[in-house]
Amino acid sequence: MNDLLNIEDIQVQFHVWNRIYQAVDGVSFTIPRRKSVALVGESGCGKTVTALSIMRLLPRPQAHIKQGKIYFDNQDLLKMSLPRYQKYYRGRLIGMMFQDPHSVLNPVISIQTQITEHVKYHLKMKTSEILDKANNIFQLVNLPAGEDILKKYPHQLSGGQIQRLMIAMTLMTDPSLIIADEPTTALDVTIQRQILDLLVALKSERDLSYLLITHNLAIVHYLVDIVCIMYAGQIVEWGPCEAIFQEPLHPYTRGLLDSVLTISKETKTKIRGIPGMVPEACDFPSGCRFHPRCPEKMNICSKEMPMLSENKEHAVRCWLYG
Repeated sequence: MNDLLNIEDIQVQFHVWNRIYQAVDGVSFTIPRRKSVALVGESGCGKTVTALSIMRLLPRPQAHIKQGKIYFDNQDLLKMSLPRYQKYYRGRLIGMMFQDPHSVLNPVISIQTQITEHVKYHLKMKTSEILDKANNIFQLVNLPAGEDILKKYPHQLSGGQIQRLMIAMTLMTDPSLIIADEPTTALDVTIQRQILDLLVALKSERDLSYLLITHNLAIVHYLVDIVCIMYAGQIVEWGPCEAIFQEPLHPYTRGLLDSVLTISKETKTKIRGIPGMVPEACDFPSGCRFHPRCPEKMNICSKEMPMLSENKEHAVRCWLYG
């Protein structure tokens, strides 16, 4: 099997105040080795919950994986004991860059202590070896080496430095897969470009695979090989990046693309939004979940759920093609 990560029919439910929220419903996709995959969609569509399922970080006891399988390098992650998963996979072979780096770092512990503790948990290394490796990786991600960063605390770093530090900490354990949850959301445009350039360079230099979680299609085209469009807990379209951008099939995908302003569009081109909101995970509409917002809906759309097509190159969940 050439795939690094294989997710099969994952379903994630939240039980809150006697109500069941189907946050992720039958999601399946693969990440080939040395390739990048993006999960794209509006807030509330299930992207981050999918990532947290891989990391086994779903909030307990409210959330649980009802069914499905997650294989990493042919190892069943969901059947693995939690201590083994924490030691050898989470933070070791599978790294994650969270949407808010400040929520991950301890504000009252120095950067040096946090890096040292993180590495020693996963690898047998001396403190001096860890600091030498940290300085080398800091140079790789364009951070000041030595005490300029190591002796500081998280609040003393800028947003761009914090994001580079998260990349550096992730690389300290030599992972094969990095999950990046909205890695450029809180950064200005110039710093966003620098972070993306860095991720692209690291991908080839270190043979990395990425899972990018985002709503920003502009950065998707720059970084990934395969795009999965998510809506209301389901994947409604997936395919190679170029196919998604040049020949989008699902009305939701076309709506997302129409709502993005790019320098290639004419100045008089009107940016069109998608009317309505993503439905709550406890109250999905019957039939196709996008039909209440869809400009191309038909009678069957409100009655029957379309299946994801069998096309191996470019798949879509829509009655327009069924």
